Amino acid sequence: MNTMYAKDSLTQNHSLLHDLQRDYDYTHGLQPEAYDTLSTADQLREAVPYVSSDSDRLSGVAEWFASWPWVVWVVLILLVISALAIYVLRHWSGKTKRNKKAQHAMLDDIYVTDDYEHAIGRAWSDNQWNEVVRLTYLRTLRTLHDAHRIEWQPYKAFMAYVAECQKEEMSLLTRTFLYVRFGHYDATEEQCRKCAEWSDIIIKGADNEQE
Repeated sequence: MNTMYAKDSLTQNHSLLHDLQRDYDYTHGLQPEAYDTLSTADQLREAVPYVSSDSDRLSGVAEWFASWPWVVWVVLILLVISALAIYVLRHWSGKTKRNKKAQHAMLDDIYVTDDYEHAIGRAWSDNQWNEVVRLTYLRTLRTLHDAHRIEWQPYKAFMAYVAECQKEEMSLLTRTFLYVRFGHYDATEEQCRKCAEWSDIIIKGADNEQE
């Protein structure tokens, strides 16, 4: 009998609980008055800031790039190719110029020619001002060496000749030569005229001392 009463009581309680849960007044009383699930969710969404993930940023960037017209992409590709071509050409050209100058430095020999006047005149007519300065200086060294004013050596420092020929014009001519020859500067016609004047003064002085 006790088991029967317990079973019947449990069955009746479940039925009663089920009926109460289906009743609107019961379920409505479990929630606060004026409770709106949608409005509460909206309030929480506004209160908590949205933090975009890395994937959202990447997708946004991808969409932004995808919105560009194909003409813009073509222009950008051409600009990149042009920039690379300019860099390569400048690097290759600069390296070639440095190699040429390094090779040319080995030709700074006072016996490079026996007719300096003709060589200088030809360089002058072709507006090769750097070559005019170089030949004018080498002609001066050749004259001083032949006059026993200096002792020229192929690998001798150029400033050493200033100590051997202590003239202001020799110092000016040597500095101009070094400035143009190894400073990678372009000479001007005016500088060539100055170098010719200084060279003439030095050579005349060497001739007078030799006499």
